[in-house]
Amino acid sequence: MKFNKILITGGAGYVGSYLINEALKNKLKVRCIDLLIYGDESLKNFYKNKNFEFYHGDIRNEKDIEKCLKDVDCVIHLASIVGDKPCQVAPNSAYQINYEGTIKLAKLA
Repeated sequence: MKFNKILITGGAGYVGSYLINEALKNKLKVRCIDLLIYGDESLKNFYKNKNFEFYHGDIRNEKDIEKCLKDVDCVIHLASIVGDKPCQVAPNSAYQINYEGTIKLAKLA
């Protein structure tokens, strides 16, 4: 199957930003949703690319997800709170984003 437009959740993270770069190199259209908890430094090189679309949003929010899913062929889900320490510091957010957000995204996709 050939993909024209992909959605990458959590695209501002290390893996997400690398994947965005590779997808754009391969002439794919990329939509990214990220809450930008750690900022957008990793995305700055993509903003001027006509094939990149950024949405500042939260996978816990159904309206954000629905907007981002419109006209995409593929979803690559990377949005999460990563690591033991951050999950221990913010266990409710980790559960909501890592588990509930994933379930919500899967149902809507």
